[in-house]
Amino acid sequence: MLAAVDAGEVDAIIGRNWDRMTRNRRDDLAFIEACEQHRVHLAFTRGADIDLSTGPGQMVADILSMMSRAEIREKGDRERRANLARAEQGKFHGSRRPFGYEPGGLLIREAEAEAIRWAYRTIMNGGSLREVARHWNKAGLLTPQKNQPWTGTVVSRTLKTPRLAGMRTYHGEVVRGPDGQPIEAEWPPILSQDEFAALGAVLADPARRTTPTFSSRLLLSGVGRCADCGSPIQSGGKRKGQSRYRCAAKGGHVYRSAEPVDRLVEMLVIRRLSRPDLIDLTQRRGPQVDVAALRQQVNELHGRMDALAEAFADGAITESAFRAGTERAKARIAEVQAQMPKATPGAGVVASLLTERDVVEAWDALTLDAKRQVIDVLMEIRLVAPGTKENAVRFDEDGQQIANPETVKIIWKN
Repeated sequence: MLAAVDAGEVDAIIGRNWDRMTRNRRDDLAFIEACEQHRVHLAFTRGADIDLSTGPGQMVADILSMMSRAEIREKGDRERRANLARAEQGKFHGSRRPFGYEPGGLLIREAEAEAIRWAYRTIMNGGSLREVARHWNKAGLLTPQKNQPWTGTVVSRTLKTPRLAGMRTYHGEVVRGPDGQPIEAEWPPILSQDEFAALGAVLADPARRTTPTFSSRLLLSGVGRCADCGSPIQSGGKRKGQSRYRCAAKGGHVYRSAEPVDRLVEMLVIRRLSRPDLIDLTQRRGPQVDVAALRQQVNELHGRMDALAEAFADGAITESAFRAGTERAKARIAEVQAQMPKATPGAGVVASLLTERDVVEAWDALTLDAKRQVIDVLMEIRLVAPGTKENAVRFDEDGQQIANPETVKIIWKN
């Protein structure tokens, strides 16, 4: 429109009122100067006409401009106050459907909620975000906004959302009551606050592995070693339609069928998991972390910081005292969060398997990555190159081929 005014193509501009024409002081100035220079007449359907070629017209325009900016600021303040009030009441805010919930954000979508709970168990047991993404994609789940497949990064961002634990946020911070406790949101949680706190601690752990260790879809790829040279065992492609293992060293010392070896290793793992002494060893690892007590400490520290802020606002304490107290509280929060449980790959999966009634069924239900982690916790595997075909395999009690135990060296870990 300004370009048309500058080109002399405009005699008059018709608008609803002044604040529909411009939005800031810079636009006001450019608009008024252009209309003054080219003697453009302004006509408003909700106000008087203005002739910007005259002094009184310019004065009216300046007054209307200031009133418009003041109204915009006041409107913004009203919106901010209303949004804060909604947040303090735990009201849902947003137009996009959050993952795990139906449109409107108040009702749980059970299929997605169960996927989130599965992700929690997987991550706490040492699983990866990429593993969660693969599982969600395989289940046909898509991101709620763009209907795109999941990636590890998007999964991480989703699992870190306090909404999953029934907590309301405002400007990225969890809204808390006077006691420092998160206010109760109007939607039901998918994870408990204890679970969410523990999950956040695991995902924030700098020691957590963020790159995939394994790329092959064979059980012992990257886990087993060559008994001759110690090189990693990797996928050796297929021969006559059957997958094979190969030593990673140049020339290779081991090249053998993968399936009989996998059957033998899985049989030994299941036997080991069924032994009662493994339960005793797990129970002697040390005291369990009381996540609820740690979270309570964090809530109390947040309440202390809120009280310091109120005291400073009321003039009861100095700025230096406010800053010092806040820094001490933040340092203590960091110490408490450092005590949250960390996920040791495989150890959590082993612990969960020990409580299962049917170890075989539980083992079969694990993902390939989880099985590898369990194997890595329990044993070292060295594959020997069998001299002849007869030495390579045996038959188990079900008549299935398993590797000759003499060609698979197992070193059990304590």
